[in-house]
Amino acid sequence: MLGYPENMGHPINSAKNDKYFVLNELQTNGFLSSNRGECAECPDTYCNQIYTITKEENQFLLSGFVYDALTDEEIPNAKITVKDVLGEFEDYTFETDETGYYEIPLNPEMHIFIKAQKIEYFADANAQSTIGIVESEDYTIDFFLAKIPYEEIAIPGIFYDYDKATLRSESMIVLDSLIDFLKINNNLVIEISSHTDENGSHVYNNKLSQERAQSVVDYLIAKEIPMERLIAKGYGKTIPIIKNSTNEEGDQRNRRTSFRILGEDFEEVTKIQPKHR
Repeated sequence: MLGYPENMGHPINSAKNDKYFVLNELQTNGFLSSNRGECAECPDTYCNQIYTITKEENQFLLSGFVYDALTDEEIPNAKITVKDVLGEFEDYTFETDETGYYEIPLNPEMHIFIKAQKIEYFADANAQSTIGIVESEDYTIDFFLAKIPYEEIAIPGIFYDYDKATLRSESMIVLDSLIDFLKINNNLVIEISSHTDENGSHVYNNKLSQERAQSVVDYLIAKEIPMERLIAKGYGKTIPIIKNSTNEEGDQRNRRTSFRILGEDFEEVTKIQPKHR
């Protein structure tokens, strides 16, 4: 949608014949043609000359606070990780100040992924881009971190073939969301737990639940979650949610897959890929 022309004032506009105004894509450099100045070759008149235009580089600033998602209290000394999506600079980290505040300058034509973390909390992440932005601007991104519950966390929607440990296709869709969660929270070590209903023997249920937990772990590893972060554990029928269930609804609640946090200090070794020319 085109707007109305606007007089930009001195030194872009003058009282003379200014025309052929053009800027580069970022609107930082350009040219115009004008007869505003005397011409040494034409002492009795003015003729059009080409003038260069240089504008100061746009300035961008990203800032915000890290909060406790439940209490809205600021979290001091939270870890901030910045990753260049375009791969032009190495990832770097720093911490918020004692009030939970951070700020970082951004370059023109930059796209970053930014994440906030703190021990005993799940991470929160966002992204910011200055690509195609032609005016200086300040951005705000606040992060809200949820406390880690150290008990079992159910993974709803995980189903297996009957009497088998084979994951169904709909279960893989659910696990893909877990993979996204684990990539953001890349410091967590977790246990994948599988539980059965109370029917059948302990030996049978222990074996089946262990195989089912392992099938989830194998899927996560195949999706590039490091195996060192994952432990498979089958509990059989030893920890039912509904004890002595007498109906299918109770049995279904007992048949579940879940995870729990075992550690928060995993550090993945970065693999440096060779650059090809």
